[in-house]
Amino acid sequence: MSGIAAVLLAAGGSRRFGSPKQLHRVGGVTLVRRAAETARSAGCRPLLVVIGAAAEAIARELDPRECTIVVNEGWSEGMGSSIRAGVGRLREEAPECAAALLLLADQPAVSEPLLRTLVERFRLGPEPAVACRYGSVLGPPAIFSASLFGELEALRGDEGARSLLRSGRIAVAEIDFPEGALDVDAPEDARASGRTPGEGSKGG
Repeated sequence: MSGIAAVLLAAGGSRRFGSPKQLHRVGGVTLVRRAAETARSAGCRPLLVVIGAAAEAIARELDPRECTIVVNEGWSEGMGSSIRAGVGRLREEAPECAAALLLLADQPAVSEPLLRTLVERFRLGPEPAVACRYGSVLGPPAIFSASLFGELEALRGDEGARSLLRSGRIAVAEIDFPEGALDVDAPEDARASGRTPGEGSKGG
């Protein structure tokens, strides 16, 4: 097996935010495009972006030459459905892939150096998963070996990858990333990331 793919989860309905947060701009760039470009710059191939709510508007922020756009029609079920959709398509497109980096569109502090650190730690092994630690949370961005793809595809509802990381069933290497505690879920989070919601965004 070779290579570490990236699965960017960007299908949520942004209920608390009031408009598609994936289209919120930080430094002039939408969160979804920023996350996709960061994953590609870190060398993750292929890149799959899972979209759902506001799919057409979010797809316009992505270059189909640089990523595979996966439309999750069942996005309202929760995070588990998006992980299933992304990992399932990955298995079809790159069956030889060694692992998948799962990342979210709403963590503006995620950087190329952080993702490269995760990749380097994963390659050191022997743990089949590497995840970020922020406060008491162990979560994304996180890398999962292909041996765990079945576990990821078994997730249901709002059960995200964090449930697998804290299950105790697998060994997980940890990378400290205190900035990961900032995710853009509500207007006050957007202000903390440097902009107010709707400022320069294309979402309604």
